[in-house]
Amino acid sequence: MSTACIGKSIHIKGTITAEEPLVVAGHVEGTISIAEHALSITADGRLDADAVADTIAIEGTAKGRLQATTRMTLRETATVIGEIVAPSFSMAEGATVQGKMNPKPKGRGSGQGNSKKPATSPATSAA
Repeated sequence: MSTACIGKSIHIKGTITAEEPLVVAGHVEGTISIAEHALSITADGRLDADAVADTIAIEGTAKGRLQATTRMTLRETATVIGEIVAPSFSMAEGATVQGKMNPKPKGRGSGQGNSKKPATSPATSAA
């Protein structure tokens, strides 16, 4: 399967829907919906959008509501401002989150575990 890429010099405003993995190295404003595939934001990438994807991996900057149906990963250079919704979440030391985290998408399960927790500090190592 091929992967779509939004290059560093590209700036998109609007709605993106895809049925294949997407890599954002440029700037996207609006909404992104990727059914059953991965969304990756490179270190140069910037997202000012609400996004839904199977997995989301962030190295750059993302602002908005980010929902991963399977897993979200923040690399050490990631900055997220907004809401993170994901049943599985990992955050490298150096990554920052400002906003709230929700372990499950709304409408799934019994509603337990949907508490919203503010997060404003950088990650620390548990080693």
